[in-house]
Amino acid sequence: MNGESETRARGDKNPAGFSQTSTGYTFTDPALNAYKRPSDLEVVSSWGWKLMRCPVQSIADFKMTMQQPCWHNAHLQQGQEIQNPTWLENARELLDTPGEWYLDKGAGELYYMPKAGQNLSTANVTVPLVQDLVDLNGTKAAPVSNVSFRGITFANSTWLAPSSPEGLIEGQAGFRMVGNDPTFDATRLKWQKTPGAVNVDHGHGIGFEDNTFTQLGAVGLNLDTGTQGTDITGNVFRQIAATGIQIGGVEVIDAHPDDPGTSPRTPRSPTTWSPRSPTSTTAPSASWPATPTAPPSPTTRSTTCPTPASPSAGAGASPTRAATPTTREIWAFRSGTPHDQP
Repeated sequence: MNGESETRARGDKNPAGFSQTSTGYTFTDPALNAYKRPSDLEVVSSWGWKLMRCPVQSIADFKMTMQQPCWHNAHLQQGQEIQNPTWLENARELLDTPGEWYLDKGAGELYYMPKAGQNLSTANVTVPLVQDLVDLNGTKAAPVSNVSFRGITFANSTWLAPSSPEGLIEGQAGFRMVGNDPTFDATRLKWQKTPGAVNVDHGHGIGFEDNTFTQLGAVGLNLDTGTQGTDITGNVFRQIAATGIQIGGVEVIDAHPDDPGTSPRTPRSPTTWSPRSPTSTTAPSASWPATPTAPPSPTTRSTTCPTPASPSAGAGASPTRAATPTTREIWAFRSGTPHDQP
């Protein structure tokens, strides 16, 4: 919103009344039974250094059934299984704090509660659509060579895999478990890396100088198999949902290269780091300027739509959250056109 990342609607931390079952949770809060779209909801659960994420399948009669294979994989690593929710995320009923947004996947609507002073008639709303901004794909026989990026801002990418039925269950170092294997060890050779906004595969002599990597939904810069001699100088990494720079892969060839030319080598990297934004999001994407414009070319990967009319009020604040006025504006964007939503 106006160049700043906002927070997906979420509930209070460590909600009480949850207990695990073989298929999900039981709970004591009757309000959850009335959620309009429970399959949009995600459980975020922390364990040690891990922050796991599993989507909900259904809610009924004080029972929350989780999607598979996420729930199965979340219990494979002994001693590091998923815990009770640290918070619940992405429900219209949780949208109660200015600066929060909610994506109604079934209706194709995006809701946002403006902060004080924000006017969506003049605001610039950006919702990223693209996962990979730049891919340099070489091969062992023909690596991509001698390409430099200087003074570029890489921004506004997404990563939606954590909201899929496989969720985000980390094996190690941000590599996620996928599939439906019977044991933790059986998953190891199938772990998937977190993708980068900028990816280099079999690249030699690639340079990144004085660039900015910001508001990215996954990794900033991913140096994959066979990438060597990378020069990363004077760049800024900030507001990135995963890690700034990721080196190497999870395939057998990465651990046991049959040729030195396939092994990634540590780059030279005098670089500026900024703290990760707690409100970095991974949303689907389009861009709504404040005033109507001509349709963009296909290469812009954005959507424009007319200016919305004045919003109407609605959505009371949660009594368990910080005090907020009892009515707030909620704006919705549907099928490329913003419209008011009481």
